[in-house]
Amino acid sequence: MLLNPVASLAGDRDSLYSVLDSYIKNRDIFLFEKEKRIDSIRGKLLQTSRLGDRYEIQSHLISEYQAFNCDSALVFIDHNIRIANELNHEDWIWESKLRQAFVFSMSGFFTQALEVFDQIDYKNLPTHLKVLYCWSSIRYHENLIKYTEYKRFSEEHKAEIKKIRLQIMDLLDNQSDIFKKEKSFFLFAEGDFNASAKMQQELFSKERAGTHAYGMSAMGLAVVSKELKQEDDFEHYLLLAAITDVRLAIKENESLLTLAIYLHEKGDADRAYNYIHAALEDANFYNSRFR
Repeated sequence: MLLNPVASLAGDRDSLYSVLDSYIKNRDIFLFEKEKRIDSIRGKLLQTSRLGDRYEIQSHLISEYQAFNCDSALVFIDHNIRIANELNHEDWIWESKLRQAFVFSMSGFFTQALEVFDQIDYKNLPTHLKVLYCWSSIRYHENLIKYTEYKRFSEEHKAEIKKIRLQIMDLLDNQSDIFKKEKSFFLFAEGDFNASAKMQQELFSKERAGTHAYGMSAMGLAVVSKELKQEDDFEHYLLLAAITDVRLAIKENESLLTLAIYLHEKGDADRAYNYIHAALEDANFYNSRFR
């Protein structure tokens, strides 16, 4: 029997490793659940020919595929671009293009992502699409940092991320959780790890366990805990992130590989091997070109 994905996240370190090991053994079940949910959404496309309805259904599918399989996400983004053009719906055209740039950036199509960004007139976008433009741009630069081996280029991308993050913060309500999340990332980049950790912990406490947002928030806390040399917290939050990613069949993730490297450095070779194997299977399933 699989452990409850919410209740199980309150355990100690050994308990969390037991949960993660159990979930990795049952990854096929979670994959089946994910594909069943996607098939249910796809079935709605057979029930309507209205272009607006199809755009919304396909937008839902893009969200499901975005961290699951990049090629499928790009297929439905292309479908939505065609619908948006046919309806001459300008916001939908740019929304779809920005989602395309985001997935291109996630999957290693950096040249194609840049071509999309070059097509877009940022100044004339409505505010919500300016935010999406900034988020997509940040992902583009973040993944290029991971891809490049040259420090000078990495510093250039970090400078761009700082500039873009300030743009986002100007666009958002400074009392909103989204603003606070962006500010925590800004503080982290500036080296104020304590302030960043405090803000991220506050936001994490609001997330519902077992959700993608919970997993991403846990990963953020793991990263900042590492900078603060708080090894126990680093391991704890990394485990929470990995458990959540496996349970939700999130294939575009860093948690399992990061945990595997950490365990290898600690001398836990068997567990590290199992986690690396699972992480590589996830990367191959997602079909990223650069991981």
